Amino acid sequence: SAREDRLLSNRVRREEVQRMQERAKLACSIVQTGLQALEDDERHLLEAMYIHTTAGRAERLADELGLADSRTVYKRTEKALRRFTIALYGATEL
Repeated sequence: SAREDRLLSNRVRREEVQRMQERAKLACSIVQTGLQALEDDERHLLEAMYIHTTAGRAERLADELGLADSRTVYKRTEKALRRFTIALYGATEL
């Protein structure tokens, strides 16, 4: 019947949402593990550049951290991102 179809469809959707929530929690846990491997200033850089983004973030961070310019922010961010990636996946260089 139509009612049974709706009930079944609703159950399938709830199960899919539950699986999606579990995958999202796992992804957040993995990211947290990578962030915990960083120094506080590295974590702050990555969060400001990639998580809590704002316009003019590199320039603002340069002023906030007393750095010469935004290029220095990008260099430090690249280094922090590299450490984050290694914390998650390990080093794979030859």
